[in-house]
Amino acid sequence: MRFTTIATELIELQKFNLASSNSLRESLFSAAAKSFDLNAAAYRYVLQQSAEVSQNFSDSMNAQDLLAICLGCVAPALEQLTGYARDAYIIASGTGAAALQIAEMQVARFSSVMAEFAEIADPDSPLGSTSTAWMIRGIVNTAQSGLEAGLRTAQQAAGWADTYFGSVYPDTGSVTHQAAA
Repeated sequence: MRFTTIATELIELQKFNLASSNSLRESLFSAAAKSFDLNAAAYRYVLQQSAEVSQNFSDSMNAQDLLAICLGCVAPALEQLTGYARDAYIIASGTGAAALQIAEMQVARFSSVMAEFAEIADPDSPLGSTSTAWMIRGIVNTAQSGLEAGLRTAQQAAGWADTYFGSVYPDTGSVTHQAAA
């Protein structure tokens, strides 16, 4: 009875791991596609602006006109650069939020399965196997503590990034929470 329960739990855990891996893969591919589109739009903008500025430079012979053309390009270029940085951050934070959510589910599932294994090993265990049950529980507790510390660190980093980008781009709100929604 115990062996079939453990084998079934291991199979279910592997199915869960496969589903989580597929979710993570989909998130990463989606982020790569969005990044590609963002970079393509940025390259297209740079090429269009370069063509316009080159045409304006060739049409003007006056130093004041050249200076006015250069100064006229600075503000739109800075706006485009900040928009690009904001969009890149939204893509990265959305992917990070999805990965963090998958990691949290993995930790919870792993912890519950390992706790079940410890419960199966503990009651009615043969003589001398009690130390094995305690060892499993110790491994579970240590692994869970380490994984939870890693998740807390990732959540703190996401909070810091939200705070920073919230101060730089106050109209975007919590970018990580928007991206995760």
